[in-house]
Amino acid sequence: MNKCKCRECEYSSRLKIFYWPEYARDYTAGIAVVVAHSEREARELLLNADNCASTLPELAQIPEMLEIEPVAFFCHGGG
Repeated sequence: MNKCKCRECEYSSRLKIFYWPEYARDYTAGIAVVVAHSEREARELLLNADNCASTLPELAQIPEMLEIEPVAFFCHGGG
């Protein structure tokens, strides 16, 4: 297992959360959040998900990054 912790390592098997605060700011700020292996992959995923991303200056900024561990989430139904 590659233990590389750099932002750009395509070979790291660790997923990271990349986020751009103040994303697509209009009257209020939005936020973009991407789970990816590298910053480059995160930008590509965001460009594919948001048709307007390529025109936003926020995408040129270096995103915040958090490394994550495997985790599961769930929500029970009520009744």
